[in-house]
Amino acid sequence: MFISVALTTLALAVSQVAAHGGVLQYEINGQWYQGFKAYNTPVGQVSIQREWDTYNPITDPTDSFLACNNNGASLGSGQQSATVPAGSKVTAYWK
Repeated sequence: MFISVALTTLALAVSQVAAHGGVLQYEINGQWYQGFKAYNTPVGQVSIQREWDTYNPITDPTDSFLACNNNGASLGSGQQSATVPAGSKVTAYWK
């Protein structure tokens, strides 16, 4: 019984750890765009994505970070955008 509970707890812990990550690159209509790299300084980063500071998941649906992200600062001149016509292929690469 104890071993079963211990293995279940371990499996749940491993699944939680494996779920952390973020989108680091995008391919939009055959063109590549860099996602934001958390834990790196935003200075000098050029990204199509908003800044975010950690891979920590947001687990509370009332958390203000859900809409504004953790820090969520704009990259200013390093911010990119893309035109995405209807029917375009958009692929996000998660790491």
